Amino acid sequence: MKSEKVTRLVQEIQKKNKELESEINKLSKQNLSLLDEIKKKTKWDEDLLKEWYEEYWHTYPSSDNEWFVAVPKFIPFSLGWLDHTTKGYNVFKINQYTQWLGDLPDFLRKELNIKEPEKIFVSEGNVIFDEGNEEEVKDKYGDLLSSISKGTARIKLGKEFDVIAKIIENGSLPFVPRPVDKQDIIPNTTNISFEGKYQFQKEAWDTFLKSGAVGIYWMTGAGKDVFSCYALSRIKVKKDKILPNLFVSPNLTILEQLKKEYFPKFAPELLKEIEEGNLLLVTYQGYEKIKDKEFGLTIYGECHVLPADTFSRLATIKTKYRIGQSASPYREDGRHSYIFALTGFPIGLNWQNLMRILGKKYHDINVYIFESIEQKIKFSTNLITPDTKTLLFVDKIDIGNRLANLLGVPFISGATKNRIEIAKESKVFIASRVMELGVSLKELEHIIEVDFLFGSKREQIQRTGRLFHSKEAKRHDILMTKEEFENYGKRLHSLVEKGFKINLRPMVSGSFQIKKPEIVKSKKKGFSKSTTTGLDVYDIVENLYEEGFFRGPVTALQVVERTTRRGIVLSKRVKLRVRDKLRTLVKQKKLAKFKQGGKSVYQER
Repeated sequence: MKSEKVTRLVQEIQKKNKELESEINKLSKQNLSLLDEIKKKTKWDEDLLKEWYEEYWHTYPSSDNEWFVAVPKFIPFSLGWLDHTTKGYNVFKINQYTQWLGDLPDFLRKELNIKEPEKIFVSEGNVIFDEGNEEEVKDKYGDLLSSISKGTARIKLGKEFDVIAKIIENGSLPFVPRPVDKQDIIPNTTNISFEGKYQFQKEAWDTFLKSGAVGIYWMTGAGKDVFSCYALSRIKVKKDKILPNLFVSPNLTILEQLKKEYFPKFAPELLKEIEEGNLLLVTYQGYEKIKDKEFGLTIYGECHVLPADTFSRLATIKTKYRIGQSASPYREDGRHSYIFALTGFPIGLNWQNLMRILGKKYHDINVYIFESIEQKIKFSTNLITPDTKTLLFVDKIDIGNRLANLLGVPFISGATKNRIEIAKESKVFIASRVMELGVSLKELEHIIEVDFLFGSKREQIQRTGRLFHSKEAKRHDILMTKEEFENYGKRLHSLVEKGFKINLRPMVSGSFQIKKPEIVKSKKKGFSKSTTTGLDVYDIVENLYEEGFFRGPVTALQVVERTTRRGIVLSKRVKLRVRDKLRTLVKQKKLAKFKQGGKSVYQER
């Protein structure tokens, strides 16, 4: 079976290489005709030009075990994460586990000397490896192990996921396949069939049955929630009694849509399972309610949030099988490996392939650049077309309220009930981040992004992904001030990486391009940027808010401590900036400030 998979992978790569070669030949003819006039003035070395076509990429190191790959923009090539662009090149960042997010061509593997994965596994609190590699294992993982013997080592209590993440960072998948027991699979009673273009979902199901733990990283609109309905319906684990299944979501909006749309349409019996207590739906903030329970199958929706400090403990709940799902397995804090570590064997197809399989087309993406926030707010109201289903995304509550008053349309935020019904009934509506993950609106045609969370690539791809659920997707307009574009333009990289063409439409004079942000690495006193992520204190506190850190009451000192864990050097300036950001979040009505135990604390509203 393994050799069949390898053969299939080789065939796919060969096919892609042929497609790429054909594209290059086509481009070559076009380029040569365009360069005729230049060639008349100077003699070109045809042999060198041919060599360039044979090796059109350039690689150079980014850091330990990470590399940049620069590829001319006109060549349809994508892998890893797009780090930045220049006028002529897309520059991707790849590492050891890029190979699990898509194809890593053999020529790059050889050039960068990316080794084949080691045979090292984690099972029931132990690390299993080939005898004779004891010293190497000690050097790499010794601080996480309590003892090492021939071919095995005992993991320190509570450090199992840290060991798994570290092995993944080193380029290996440490999971031991645990096939789903036949008695845990019940007959299919759903309205779901993995046929025709959905054959890739059948392959994912077969992989889950063989391994018992998978992470599914398909593009938005590829049917991850349908797959969840199927899995929750087919798995029923019995011990002394039936163990309930569990679905975990980052927000109530997704759970609302599952219960009101997906379950009734695809798997009606799941509604009965909920009534009987055999299926629990909870948010990532609901750990306390389920921490002592045991589950048959747990599905982690939008599992890119799982590695957050506040949520990772959910991965420790007792469950026989697990599935993670996300269209954006990427984190601004660099914890990508934990996304894989906390779910299972990665399953993913790149966006271009899936779009071809599903017959989807890229919608237009326009980026408008203004001098001020006032200009872009006013302009956003002019972009709305009558009779076009339009969603305006905001991040700040005050901007959402202001737009709602200007336009006389609903504003859906964390405090809104019946969010899906309001969104369906409204031709035009405004939404905060509660509508950017896992929400499917089939009639949505137009997204206007007025306000956003700094440089979050994950948020950017998730927001445009709402249009891939739609039958009539037309365009996504992104509004930025000149300052926002310069500071947070990196969020657009995720769109270019997935194959979108961005149309820059400056409403101010000047030349604009998406550049790599400067990463400051100074450790001078008073330094307030992360040495690992390049994020400012404000960015990090905002990320903590997004990750749910403020779901329970926390003091300013606790926020400072958590901020410094993200690479910030502790100083008086950092403390002041944290407090300043907390005051801003209170003014924006995102946080409430009150006294508890004689101390001032902050908690999400």
